[in-house]
Amino acid sequence: MYKDINTYINTITATMPYGSNIRLFRNSILIFLLCNTLFLLSYSETLYGSHSYFLPFEKHNNIILDFLNILENPRLAVYWKYVVAGQIISIIACLFLPYKRLFAFFVYFFTMNLYHKTIPIQNAGFNLLVMVLFMLIFMDENANNTKSTFWKTINITATNFAVWAARFQVIILYAVASYFKLTGSTWLDGTAFYYVLFNDTYSHPWFKELLI
Repeated sequence: MYKDINTYINTITATMPYGSNIRLFRNSILIFLLCNTLFLLSYSETLYGSHSYFLPFEKHNNIILDFLNILENPRLAVYWKYVVAGQIISIIACLFLPYKRLFAFFVYFFTMNLYHKTIPIQNAGFNLLVMVLFMLIFMDENANNTKSTFWKTINITATNFAVWAARFQVIILYAVASYFKLTGSTWLDGTAFYYVLFNDTYSHPWFKELLI
């Protein structure tokens, strides 16, 4: 039993087999974020500016949330362009430069501030994305190449836990969503799918007519 426990611990702290997966995963998320931000540029002042349509969503005394919610402060809201520019620059830097974790932190910081500013119109998919984006800060596809034995163990362990946490988050989210859909009525009788079909954002006329 002790041998099995020791082997299990070694798989967490000594080896990290996800290097290429992490690289692909990170780049996919970053490219999506970049495309999403560029797509919203023409609406950005309406979304993020000091005269945004969105009123402050939540009042709190949490300093961490204040750090990730600076655009809710009227004195800082006028600098929204710097937040948008910071996100774009951080994404490009994270895609092409080393120090991935450092730039991933800045991507998370700027993205969360833009996210919180427009949280009334965000969806579950983007909620999941920002949670996984936080976990990306702890992932290093080159953890196996760390020279110091001590830091290599720390790096590999953090990376493995972050990968498993991201997987667990996705699995739990969709498992719970599926459970409530199967125990309810709107998905089983087709009502929910009917509404999705008639939302032009999520449907297509040909597909809609075919199914109807």
